[in-house]
Amino acid sequence: MRVRTVTFKRPRDEKFAPQKTWGEIARETIATVHKGLPEDTPLIIRRNAIDAAYPFSVRKHYPYKIWCRERRNYLERFGHIPENAKPQKSEGEPQK
Repeated sequence: MRVRTVTFKRPRDEKFAPQKTWGEIARETIATVHKGLPEDTPLIIRRNAIDAAYPFSVRKHYPYKIWCRERRNYLERFGHIPENAKPQKSEGEPQK
């Protein structure tokens, strides 16, 4: 007989609000900045505004990794090409 681990977890106290994930916090911060920018904002200004709104204490460890992922996903919609992006193959190139 298998016992589900869910049965051993303590129930969350109802008076405390559920905590947000690092990704949710990052997406909310980026969305707030996005609302304050005009549609025709150049990519460099958009990127600087996003970077200035970094919501976590230091730029390292897991929260920073999640921030970079969400930042990259947001900026790619406006034409940003990441520095570590792999070059796209054309159809005529032979495979190695």
